[in-house]
Amino acid sequence: MGNQLAGVAPSQIFPVEHYLSDLPDLAFEASLGSTRFLKVARARSEAGHVVVKVFTVQDQGISLRGHRDRLFALRRLLDGCPNCLPFQRVYLTERAGFMLRQFVRHSLYDRMSTRPFLTQVEKRWMAFQLLLAVQQAHKHGVRKMGVFGPFDSFSWLHYSLQVCHGDIKIENVLVSSWNWVVLADFASFKPTFLPEDNPADFSYFFDTSRKRLVSYLLSNDNRQFSYVSFSIQDLLHRP
Repeated sequence: MGNQLAGVAPSQIFPVEHYLSDLPDLAFEASLGSTRFLKVARARSEAGHVVVKVFTVQDQGISLRGHRDRLFALRRLLDGCPNCLPFQRVYLTERAGFMLRQFVRHSLYDRMSTRPFLTQVEKRWMAFQLLLAVQQAHKHGVRKMGVFGPFDSFSWLHYSLQVCHGDIKIENVLVSSWNWVVLADFASFKPTFLPEDNPADFSYFFDTSRKRLVSYLLSNDNRQFSYVSFSIQDLLHRP
């Protein structure tokens, strides 16, 4: 959603269930966290439990339709990728934008901290699946590009790979009870470039959990912005 949002201060702060009243088909169950950027909740729908990420609209002059269309296109691109879990539904109201996906109880962060701890074989199996998830996203993005037309104007797409995650971290790697791994919460709406001399945008978009340990900030030629790169390599090199 660009760098223009980090400096927008809300006039009033409401809990996430306040905004979920805009979606009568969902029944609020619990809050899963709240930051300046997104509010996250678990809700119950007719199809089962879902995770709802809510972006509150503070400036009516900002249009979210382009981001909604990109998320829809991303969902169609990743259809058939067993290790990828994009957002399945996107809704826009006057007060907020809503992104919905299937609820998975444990993230990789949770599983690494839960007994019984992972064995070396399990870690390698999860690392292999994580590499598969990235490979599936890249491969399917190339194969299906012609279905939806050119994407050259979308900054969230890589020139050769077509689909980028945008925010790979252990909280976005979800693990089932039988150790099946899916890469979730593809962040096409997060910026690629950040001001080099101001950490506010980085904290606003990426370091919301305060658990970000590894990142790469690569300066471009004019030294005004840094390129944000969070890759699969960051996770595989963690102890």
